Amino acid sequence: MEKSFSIVKPRVEPVLSIGARLREERERLGFNQEAFARLTPARTRQSQSNYEKGATSPDTLYLAAIAAVGADTHYIVTGQRVGKGPPWKDSRSDEAIWHAVSDAPNRYAAFEGMKKIRDATDLLQRLQAEAGFDLPGAWALTLQELLFGGQITKEGAKRVIQFLARSSPK
Repeated sequence: MEKSFSIVKPRVEPVLSIGARLREERERLGFNQEAFARLTPARTRQSQSNYEKGATSPDTLYLAAIAAVGADTHYIVTGQRVGKGPPWKDSRSDEAIWHAVSDAPNRYAAFEGMKKIRDATDLLQRLQAEAGFDLPGAWALTLQELLFGGQITKEGAKRVIQFLARSSPK
């Protein structure tokens, strides 16, 4: 009498790759590939696409930049959500930025760059609140980039926001 055995494969839930989780976070935050890539200098839509396809891996400077706009980088890297955001208490603090860039080859430059991104974002949010007007996404990203790069002053950004607020349809 022969015994027959059948192999039962356990059902395994599909695990998203880092690239898929990165795309999920980008879409959750309402960014297109171009805008998300440009949060860090020298990134392009193609860079973002390569990250999301898994062709290349993002570095810590990039992860710190997207964390500054609310991406859950802990989830992107590990697949596990920690609360509503990154695994540290205040992702906008200097300590959190330092933690995010601690593995960067030049962490001091990365830290200063991330502080500039955070400061430009905070200034833009304050100016929008003062004007009582939320900029459309493309304008917000453009002004943030100009503030970050020092290509526009606070007063210049304020005037642009006021102009757009006056000229936008009610």
